[in-house]
Amino acid sequence: MDKLQELDLLKSPLQGTNLIEAGAGTGKTYAITALFLRLILEKALFVDQILVVTYTVAATEELRDRIRRKLREAIAAFSSGESKDQFMTDLVRKIPNRKEAVARLQVALHDFDEAPIFTIHGFCQRTLHERAFESGSLFDTELSTDQQSIPEEIANDFWRRHFYQAPPELVIYAQNKKYSPGYFLDLLKRKTPGQNPKVIPESGPVELSSLKTFRREFERLKETWPGVRPAVLEKLSGPALKYYGNPEKLIGLMDQYTAAQWPALPLFEKFEKFTPPTLAESTKKKQITPEHPFFDLCQGFQETAAALSSEMDQYLLFLKAEIFRYLEKELPARKQKKNIQFFDDLLTRLASSLQKAGGEDLVKSIQDRYKAALIDEFQDTD
Repeated sequence: MDKLQELDLLKSPLQGTNLIEAGAGTGKTYAITALFLRLILEKALFVDQILVVTYTVAATEELRDRIRRKLREAIAAFSSGESKDQFMTDLVRKIPNRKEAVARLQVALHDFDEAPIFTIHGFCQRTLHERAFESGSLFDTELSTDQQSIPEEIANDFWRRHFYQAPPELVIYAQNKKYSPGYFLDLLKRKTPGQNPKVIPESGPVELSSLKTFRREFERLKETWPGVRPAVLEKLSGPALKYYGNPEKLIGLMDQYTAAQWPALPLFEKFEKFTPPTLAESTKKKQITPEHPFFDLCQGFQETAAALSSEMDQYLLFLKAEIFRYLEKELPARKQKKNIQFFDDLLTRLASSLQKAGGEDLVKSIQDRYKAALIDEFQDTD
């Protein structure tokens, strides 16, 4: 690896690949304008041969304005032989033929509207359009700025496919865990163009084998509860227990749970207070732990609920991976049907065109088109 050197705009190389590291406010735009001038004067390049790529549309406009003004300043400096700008003064001294330099700069200023100063998406779009045959691009595909509606359709359809016919208990569990269509849409938004994320650990379709037992035990809970409610309230209200607060609230929670058509998961908070282990832990010293067959029933139901919850967690984990597989299949098909492409498609299509068979012809055409490239905000420019 080459040793890092302090940037010298007057002497830095104009060939090969060079990385300039700089923090915010350290003169990156100034450096680009200076290198642009040197490419015109020292390499005799025309403005349409110097590609400048930056991160945002606003940045392209700023660069275009700054470079245009720098060309005017350079014309004045080479015409008069002096400048208030130290770099410009040194550049005038470096270039022996000032008259020829002025001529080159005037041509550059005259032709500056042709300067290829783009965002990365703009560059890809221009290249795909100009090199449609080499890249295999379609001429009439519409570039859509609405990159939200199709992924939203896909997330909604995915939810319907997997939950409309699903067991009600799974739907309730998923909703309680915030697995809505919006949740899956948020997952899709995190996907980086051109990359296929993996969910670790990997999970396949999961059978909810505990569901039948869970339903059967819930029905027993519902049938048993009305008849034992007074006795259970008396047990929980006795002097033997600590940390139980107001037993009436616990009874009310069980009333609500057993009144539902479908049992919710996770179980309601403090359900464990109806189970023998928690009752034993909460029994005061020298007191007898309250006992009742309903408590044993709750213990078995809680264990079955835990097993089913684990299976449902595995199923939801499978869906987190499945949504990306579904997207990979559905997104291209829906965009093709609508004959549209997104901004990110510009990046992936050009990258794909460069890498596939015949890509060397596209590489050569780009190299013939541009003799130099200045990439601003390189770490952010995809």
